[in-house]
Amino acid sequence: MHIATSYIPINYVLPEYIANYKLMNPNVEFFVSLGNVKSVEDKVRHYEADFGFVVQSNIGHEELYFEKLMEVEFVFVAHPSHLLANQVVSLSALSQEELIYREKGSSTRDLLEAIFYAQNSPLPKIGLQMQGLFESLKAVEAGYGIVLAPLLSVTNSIETNRLAPIFIKNVEIKQSLFICTRKSELTNPKFVSYLQEHFILK
Repeated sequence: MHIATSYIPINYVLPEYIANYKLMNPNVEFFVSLGNVKSVEDKVRHYEADFGFVVQSNIGHEELYFEKLMEVEFVFVAHPSHLLANQVVSLSALSQEELIYREKGSSTRDLLEAIFYAQNSPLPKIGLQMQGLFESLKAVEAGYGIVLAPLLSVTNSIETNRLAPIFIKNVEIKQSLFICTRKSELTNPKFVSYLQEHFILK
């Protein structure tokens, strides 16, 4: 079973379900490939993966079907010594800061740009562009810049004071986690059916 997934699902949502399914079905072999949203969708479309998991807001591939599993909350984070750490600020104030951008094709980068466009606010300066959430967060923990990240990925770092949130006035940031399958297939893979039966929509 080949699963294509972006970073958030495989690190914070799927492991429990994969482990339980494997325990119940020991003969099933899993292969998980990691990539950004575009690469996951391409793998499913081109039959390089049986199905995929992505976190995004804009969906609309004619060849793919997306089923929502849960909402994922996002937050801007900085080093605790940053002037905006733990502050409530306007989006226009944040646009004056240097941010770490994800690579093109990343749903988190698309989300970042959409937040500022929706509020008619200029995009912040690209301080760094990094491929990967983990790497971006490490740069912020080291003391540089601000990054937009899923709350699931930074809760522990915030609690241990390695990172600090920045709250944006009147802006709630969420995206959806989707299972991505091919419309051309009449039945879902058994693991997808398992998730549909056991996953509690949040």
